[in-house]
Order: sequence, then structure tokens, then C-alpha cells
Amino acid sequence: MTSTLRAARLLAAACLIAGLLTGCAGSGPSGPDSYEAAQTQFRSRVQQAWVAPKSFAKTPRALSTTVRISSDATGAVKEVKMIRRSGRRDFDASVVKAVLDASPLPVAQDKALATRLQSLELEIGTDAQGRMR
Repeated sequence: MTSTLRAARLLAAACLIAGLLTGCAGSGPSGPDSYEAAQTQFRSRVQQAWVAPKSFAKTPRALSTTVRISSDATGAVKEVKMIRRSGRRDFDASVVKAVLDASPLPVAQDKALATRLQSLELEIGTDAQGRMR
């Protein structure tokens, strides 16, 4: 793992923790205050949970996939559906595993937002060097 990627993951984790404690990046102590804030928080958690497929190390490249994540009222992920595939099965499977490993989703106090977050769309991708973005 490169030092840049390590630093980015540490920063994302610190922001997530700070958000839970102080309200960083659209998240109060009781959860996200917008759909976009929830996407940002959960994308960060997915990035931290992602493990690149072994074959990906040999031929890294920019890839992107979009998933729809269905969750229950507690934020537990129930289903991950591919909306747009990357073209590489191993990458797509690694993203699904990372989403499941990053469960639960952030839960909002606002009932309307909490209901909306039970179906969250998320684009996950890598840059040309194979690093999560």
C-alpha cells in the first residue's frame, strides 16, 4: 500500500470518527443530514474495506462501477445490486464484498431521509494506478 493511499484512508477514518463525534462533513452525532453526506460517509467506509483482486495488481487501470445498496432500518446491508458494471468481474465482486464488509450504512434521525437511505446508489472507482478514488 502506498503512503498516499495509507494517508487518504487514515484521513477518511479520522473524518468519519470526527463526524460521529462533532458533525464533520454533514454528519451529526445522530447520523448524516443529507443523502449526499451519507454517500460520502459510506463511500469512505467502502474504500477502507476494499481489497484489490490479486489479478488487479498486475494490470491496474481506471475502473468504475455503480451499485444500489438496499438496507434495513438499522442500516444493515441486505442486498447489493450492480447498476453499472466496470467490465471486470473480479473488480465488481471486490466492490460488492467491500460494501458488505462496510455495513451498516449510516442511519439518519430524520425519518424521510432514513427511508431514502434504505436504497442508496453509490459509484465506486479506481484511478489509472488502481487506487480507490
